[in-house]
Amino acid sequence: MITKADLPTGLSLRTSTASGPNGSCVQVGYWPGRGVVVAHSKEADNGAVLLFSAREWEAFIQGVKADEFPAAG
Repeated sequence: MITKADLPTGLSLRTSTASGPNGSCVQVGYWPGRGVVVAHSKEADNGAVLLFSAREWEAFIQGVKADEFPAAG
């Protein structure tokens, strides 16, 4: 399992602009040579992160654009 503490110093995670007032949101960053990192903003350094290859991330983005994922709720 990869955690935020395992990320290289200086790796920047971008926080979603759709974040709610409680700060609970998704963070995304690029880890050179490894892929795309996805984390939860409220998790501390021991919080798990997801790591996707560039190909996996592109497939996900294309699926979102094609409305392949039903809305939750």
